Amino acid sequence: MWNPTTRESRRIPRPNWSTSTERMRGSYNFCYLPCIDSYKILRRGPKAANSIMEDMTVDISSTKSNTWKSIDPFPPNCRYFSYRNIVMADGVVYMMQLRKNMINRTILCFCMEKEQIQEELLHPHKTEGAGSVLCGVGEKLGVTIIILGDNHRTLEYWLYSMETNLWNKILTISCPNNNNLRHLSFMKDREVLFRKDNNNSGFMAYNSTTQKLEQVNVAGIEGLYFSNFVTYVESVLS
Repeated sequence: MWNPTTRESRRIPRPNWSTSTERMRGSYNFCYLPCIDSYKILRRGPKAANSIMEDMTVDISSTKSNTWKSIDPFPPNCRYFSYRNIVMADGVVYMMQLRKNMINRTILCFCMEKEQIQEELLHPHKTEGAGSVLCGVGEKLGVTIIILGDNHRTLEYWLYSMETNLWNKILTISCPNNNNLRHLSFMKDREVLFRKDNNNSGFMAYNSTTQKLEQVNVAGIEGLYFSNFVTYVESVLS
């Protein structure tokens, strides 16, 4: 674990139960919990080889105790989606899932502080042939609904309110189908930063004033491949 502000790092111990590289696979997320003054790390991965989407295991480690433990039982008979469909916001991990023999997806909520499942949220929107991806909007949960048309695609952003337990559509973006854009993060005034998924080197931003997509050039990273992105705000309290 590395703190880019203080340039300090610490090594996280290898789990005692990890006897193969298969068990180490998966996606890792972490968050700071002020109530215990500690970071917790969550690992989500397959129980066995070739089961990336199903039969998931969840393990948690605390930087205060430097130990790992498995979370059991975790909902069986569910299909879980890739690392792009897991979001951590305000100490809660949200994961997109689809129960076997069911059509509609749900969102599983896992509390990092209590280390237990809280509830399942219903999907905010049902559109025939539309795809959806979880995203973070600051410290809140969001969902991007991708609706494909003949020559364009529409991106609808829905924001979840924990207080009201309701979804609200906050933004709609239309773009050509040849712009294969991957959501990265929200910026100020509901502007959105995207990566061009077809060449791994270009970025675009949605300008909420002009309501248009604009090219973003970042010097020094041309030709590099990125597998994941995080939002980082420099602070002496990071």
